[in-house]
Amino acid sequence: MKITQADLAVLARADSGVVQLDDRAIVPDPDVAARLIELQVVDKTGKLTTWGATLSEKAKKSLALFVEGIPIEKRKRVNPRQAGDWSTGKYKDKEYTCNADMVYCGKPAKGMTAEEGSEKVRTAVPRVIAAAGKAGKLIEVFPELWQMHQLDGPELIVFKSKDSSRAVVLQATYFDFLNERFKSAKFRIREDSDETGRLPVQVWITNKGWQRNIMALVMPVTG
Repeated sequence: MKITQADLAVLARADSGVVQLDDRAIVPDPDVAARLIELQVVDKTGKLTTWGATLSEKAKKSLALFVEGIPIEKRKRVNPRQAGDWSTGKYKDKEYTCNADMVYCGKPAKGMTAEEGSEKVRTAVPRVIAAAGKAGKLIEVFPELWQMHQLDGPELIVFKSKDSSRAVVLQATYFDFLNERFKSAKFRIREDSDETGRLPVQVWITNKGWQRNIMALVMPVTG
């Protein structure tokens, strides 16, 4: 039995040498608590053993690096697979696939579970695409940092403008998917995105997609 990422996430939340094993905010999965005891990382009260204290310190240091952000070029793992429910439809005779966070020009990817969009989806999505096509000045942004706020939390990719004056955050799973499907794509945000609220990041490929070369729209992570 080996230490897992979920185990390290819990150890990073240890406080004063103790893991609160019954606190689901600290240990979401009871199996993790049982495994930590079996591996003698903690005792039955949650107190860290000597080995456990060493692992906890390493986990805390690792988490601190992820919260600050690790340079994107150091990220090796990629997960372009998309789970969940997806909807399909057409905009200006071009097929699209979407969920609550992203819409892209094209058919569902292999392995996706997708059905024809509801009337609500078929009404809302074309409006979103049309509005993106009418957006004002855009600023290109580039993937710069790899972040996580918890070691068992979602991976995030921080994009920044060339002069670092603007930043936006996307879920890494969407970044991986878009990067694999649209290899030459560029990511752009509206110049007024800070003032007008949560607006989608535009994914562009020259002479493809919908109007203004838009191949996809993906909502950023906020808060």
